[in-house]
Amino acid sequence: MTQQCRITGGGKYFVFRRFVVPLSFGFETRSFLIGWRGFFLAACLVAWQAHGQAASVPDGAQIVSNQPVVRLPLKPAPMLAPLYLGMAQGARDKAGDAIAYYREALQLLPDTPAILNNLAWLLATDGDVHNRNGAEAVRFAQRACELTQYQEPMFVGTLAAAYAANAQFAEARKTAGDAIDLAEAAGQTEIAAKNRQLMKWYAAGRPWHEPPPHQAEDLVLGLFFLLPVISGGLVFFFARVIRRHKLPAGWPGLILGNLLVLIFLLSFLPAIGEVYYRFIYDTTDAIDFTKVSNRWFQRYWHLNPSGCRDDADYFLKIQTGKRRITFIGDSFAAGHGIKNVEDRFSNRLRREHPDWEIHLLAQLGYDTGDELKYLKQCLDQGYQLDQVVLVYCLNDVSDLYPEWGKVLQRIAADANQGGWLRRNSYLVNTLYYRIQAARNPDLKNYYHFVLDGYHGPVWDQQQQRLKAFRDLVQSHGGRLLVVTFPFVVAVGPNYEYQPVHDALDGLWPELEVPHLDLLPIYKDLSPRKITVNSYDAHPNEFAGQLAAEAIDKFLAGQLDPKPQRQ
Repeated sequence: MTQQCRITGGGKYFVFRRFVVPLSFGFETRSFLIGWRGFFLAACLVAWQAHGQAASVPDGAQIVSNQPVVRLPLKPAPMLAPLYLGMAQGARDKAGDAIAYYREALQLLPDTPAILNNLAWLLATDGDVHNRNGAEAVRFAQRACELTQYQEPMFVGTLAAAYAANAQFAEARKTAGDAIDLAEAAGQTEIAAKNRQLMKWYAAGRPWHEPPPHQAEDLVLGLFFLLPVISGGLVFFFARVIRRHKLPAGWPGLILGNLLVLIFLLSFLPAIGEVYYRFIYDTTDAIDFTKVSNRWFQRYWHLNPSGCRDDADYFLKIQTGKRRITFIGDSFAAGHGIKNVEDRFSNRLRREHPDWEIHLLAQLGYDTGDELKYLKQCLDQGYQLDQVVLVYCLNDVSDLYPEWGKVLQRIAADANQGGWLRRNSYLVNTLYYRIQAARNPDLKNYYHFVLDGYHGPVWDQQQQRLKAFRDLVQSHGGRLLVVTFPFVVAVGPNYEYQPVHDALDGLWPELEVPHLDLLPIYKDLSPRKITVNSYDAHPNEFAGQLAAEAIDKFLAGQLDPKPQRQ
């Protein structure tokens, strides 16, 4: 069987109020797909069995859920009362109460893996921001994994979610990948599949939270539509009073009447805006914490079995008679904001060259350090190299600045805050983050922050990492090439990042690495023509087309006539 290269860094989940619970604690049982009630009661059983208590129940006892019936030999006990209360509250979507009862349960049954896991999951992923606590979730999930020697896929997946909730996204990607490996080895295909579905959240540098019920969003929409009804009623009432009492139309009455009419007309705007952003607007933004951007990812960000955004499978061995072109990069390469993967430069090249085996090992938010580790992980799995193209972005030095990591944590922390309206209204949520993007000093100074990375000690360190990248590729029989993307949002006659390009142009010849700088093909174009939108500075489809044409010519001049491996 041909092996596939799966890049470690995924997501999993027994979520959406459905959990795959392995019931295998000292007696003959099986695994079932159950709902909240079954899951919490299974936790009771685990805790009870973990403490060596005898379990019995009258014949025929069973737990009824909206999934197939689960039959458990279980007898209630007073010390398990908090667990049952947690089960009951969780079944009614009162996760806050469930968290409180789980805490009580830990007082009675400390170091019980199932309780630790369940509590960590709620603290990491609950849809209510007031219930979430990423740091606590990490602590409880780590303990659950320690007690099970990191061999339980569900618990390892919970730890990944906890890392993401705590803005530790690199750890989340790696840990979720471990959960996928464990689930596949144990034949738990549903858990592995959920991991892959949610891999995009961790790769995008975002935690996964249970979505708020659509009822709340519908309620917001209903309230917005209610505003014209209320304001229209006030206009009608005012006009009726004027007519009934035959009041003279003096200046006060005229002003009040016009004001009420103006309010009535303006009251349509919230409803129109909510409808537009909820049902019509369909694109991304640079922050990626808005509801519309999250929905975009759910619609268009689909991963292959290797954990990369693509519609083709990647294999460890180079196919006979083909050249392998491996692109490694971040969101610029992965196509952030591009709906159809076929519009990316890599997929365009694949269509033009069916004799090339093109892989795109790209993840959102990666910097040079992440890309170097990523490539090592692939090589450790036996991934073969031919031509490796590093898709370099000017911000690939960001991980060398600890301050930038703190900035990301602050942004993530802010995303976890907010009131009911901001969480459930597409209009309010979008406007809030747009205002934040315009006012947040960390975001406003981001590009200038990058400028400092190309001189002094940081640049020295970055050069060493790029040299290590070249050496790693060459040591595994590959050849490194580099394609550099400019900040397309800033191109033009006054492009201020030219010194960064000059520094890179000086480095690559020293390392004897062929280099293509894409700045010349973009510099005379308007940023609006080559970026996704006004709020997302990634290259759009047209920019991808131009890049594909330039990279095609670049590769044609660099490739040997025959593959390195047959």
